[in-house]
Amino acid sequence: IRNWAYMLRDQLEEGSELREYAKKIEASASVLSSTGPWSDQPHQVIKIDLFLERNLKSLATQRDLTIEFQFSAPEAYIRVNPTEFHHVLRQLVRNASRAMGSSKVKKLTVTTLVTDGSLVEILFQDSGPGINKDVQLSIFQRPVTTKGRGGYGLLLVRQMIEDMHGQISLVPQRKGQGATFSIRFPIASLMGGEVE
Repeated sequence: IRNWAYMLRDQLEEGSELREYAKKIEASASVLSSTGPWSDQPHQVIKIDLFLERNLKSLATQRDLTIEFQFSAPEAYIRVNPTEFHHVLRQLVRNASRAMGSSKVKKLTVTTLVTDGSLVEILFQDSGPGINKDVQLSIFQRPVTTKGRGGYGLLLVRQMIEDMHGQISLVPQRKGQGATFSIRFPIASLMGGEVE
């Protein structure tokens, strides 16, 4: 529901009455989706490089992937729902693993950096064939699958990241490189937050 409302709002003119209705539908669906298994967990301030290393090592091992970390944000903290953020990481690793299914090298490179002094960017790059050009523009707006059914993983990832005040995008593809996703979060203050 949130996704269709998002797509509708995106197509309507700013200030139109229908766009306002779409916004209300999206907000209502957001409230309904907050009843998931992670809904009662408060957001926490986490040290991003440490959280990624702890969680991604085991996720990559489960999928027989080689993982390389290029951390450049050692003192950066973000505020997230840890369970939800772990789900995001699991979905990205699962997608990368499937994309690299027939590749000789199955490698995931995870990079962190601080941009503009106020944002942390996390880059996930796989060594697969990349994402079909026909799909790239709508990858976060409609179900995309190579399995014939499903395909809602990236839609849910986008919604979870936006709920945590972040943004996800697909980095323009270079020839011979796999898919690269960029996630950006505002840097969090440690004031009043628990650190994992």
